[in-house]
Amino acid sequence: MRLVAKLLGLALICSLLYWALHIMSEPSVGRVGKPSSRTSDTSDTPATRTTSNQFVKFQYPAVFQALKPSPPVAPIIAVHDFSKPGVTNSWHLTVQIKQLANGSLDDDGTYHMRQSQPDRFTRQDITSNGQSVAIFTDTATDSGFAQTAYLQKGSLGAAVTVTGNSGESTNLKQALQTVLDSWQWL
Repeated sequence: MRLVAKLLGLALICSLLYWALHIMSEPSVGRVGKPSSRTSDTSDTPATRTTSNQFVKFQYPAVFQALKPSPPVAPIIAVHDFSKPGVTNSWHLTVQIKQLANGSLDDDGTYHMRQSQPDRFTRQDITSNGQSVAIFTDTATDSGFAQTAYLQKGSLGAAVTVTGNSGESTNLKQALQTVLDSWQWL
């Protein structure tokens, strides 16, 4: 009886080994389905989102995620913060609306600082969406890419800043231009 039990056990083990080897030697089988909806947009126009507050309305590239900003501190009266996280770096887009004490962009400390340091900040004056815009590009290479655009309407001033890796300057400039092209004072 012991011999029969040992032979049955040995036969069972051999059968399992044969089955396992047979399964492992079969070719892999897979299925190719439709691409998921997460594929990249192949159109020429990148997707945008619209946001607003009581002062302005604008669009920004949909690759940015809205962040909860800190409450504004005078003279800042409204803030919008956005980020596009990356593997090794991230992009940031910040929009600040400020009350200008004397109705001049020179009242904005960040504007004045950039204006007074032409060796570090290159200025470009453009018209976008019918509005005069002063754009300052930070030429300090150690800080990546940073560009700030200033707009004004009466006693309100706006600073729109994009920052990120220097190698992404073309995309960051395009993100800034998206905001400027859609900018509407309310």
